[in-house]
Order: sequence, then C-alpha cells, then structure tokens
Amino acid sequence: MIDADEEINSSIIEDFGVNFKFCEVYFFNSEYLNFVIQQQWDSVIFYDYDYQQGKRESNYRNFNRIISPK
Repeated sequence: MIDADEEINSSIIEDFGVNFKFCEVYFFNSEYLNFVIQQQWDSVIFYDYDYQQGKRESNYRNFNRIISPK
C-alpha cells in the first residue's frame, strides 16, 4: 500500500509540475500536517516538482515571508 501511495503522490506532483503553470505549487509530507494546521511554517519542509526530479539541490523552509499569517 505504501508503494502505491508513493506512486500516486509522485504522479500528482509530476502533473502539477508539468501541466499547472498558473502559480508555483509546493508540497509537504503528511508528517508535517500538524505544523501546517498550527501555521508553524518554520517547522515544515516544502518541496516542488523540480526538487523531486533532482533539478534543484534544496527544498524550502522558512515560508513565513511567503505565507502570510492570519
């Protein structure tokens, strides 16, 4: 089941990376869900299609400057 989930998630990320050009889209692993709910952005690691494909060496932290608080 985990392999199937990873395949589905990778497919979704690829679809956004290849086909969706309206704005940048970032993803995070479910282990960070509570931090997202609590808007503790500094504790979340975000990534995008380029990172997943190895086209970028780093992922993203410190989204406070991008994501505005309440």
